[in-house]
Amino acid sequence: MAVLKFNVQFIGPFAVATGCARDGIDTTVDVDNLLPASALKGLLKAQLRDVLGASRAQVNGIFHSGDATGWVFRDGQVQARVNLWTRVKVDDEGRADERHLMVGEQAFATRGSFEIVWDGPGSAPQEQVLALRAAARCVTSLGSHRRRGLGWVSITDGEPWTEQDTEALRQWLDAGGRQ
Repeated sequence: MAVLKFNVQFIGPFAVATGCARDGIDTTVDVDNLLPASALKGLLKAQLRDVLGASRAQVNGIFHSGDATGWVFRDGQVQARVNLWTRVKVDDEGRADERHLMVGEQAFATRGSFEIVWDGPGSAPQEQVLALRAAARCVTSLGSHRRRGLGWVSITDGEPWTEQDTEALRQWLDAGGRQ
């Protein structure tokens, strides 16, 4: 069984939102699971497709949901403190618009980690290992409000990236007919 281990360095606060408001807070986080596997999986899938240009077939080969075997994403581990942020709409005269106040939660951490485990038959496909490692290295932000300064990160694994890795990944991407 192959286990890919990744380290996350947080450069600023982050928030993987739950999608549910509560007690006057518009955007909440799950304080017991700040880096859910589903968010990590979706993030790496987007990086593989949108940044690396993998084909739909290649992406589906790694992130397929209909088969019970393959890559299993585990929730991330992070110790963080959670606090609130606010945003207010200002009218044309520079005053706060009382109907447009937003309150959300955000987490502050320095580092975290997560794992992806191969649970398929035989050994893990090496081209998929390279694709997951490359996708993780492409991540620069995670969670909600990424374009507003939240969630800046750096993700690495414990393995060095070599020129041979780059060439093997390029060949795999080219064989899949990049989009």
